Amino acid sequence: MSWGHLGYIALSATLILAYNGLAVSAYQKAHSSQIALAEYSGLVFVALIGMIWFNEIPDILTFIGILLIVLPLAPIPRIKKGAR
Repeated sequence: MSWGHLGYIALSATLILAYNGLAVSAYQKAHSSQIALAEYSGLVFVALIGMIWFNEIPDILTFIGILLIVLPLAPIPRIKKGAR
């Protein structure tokens, strides 16, 4: 392993730590239902990044899993607006 690889590992760890800190801060300042959709929609972007950068083709189970996680969260903002 070269110093360049260690640099990438350190950068990755730093970015993950920053994300976790920002996620904790977001959950402290807003209700979890407002944050969950944005956080879980990251699964879609991870699949897209895998397709673009790594030439991975997601299988049907990946798409079903993403839909099972993201779709139930989609009505939450509309339900909250309708309740007011």
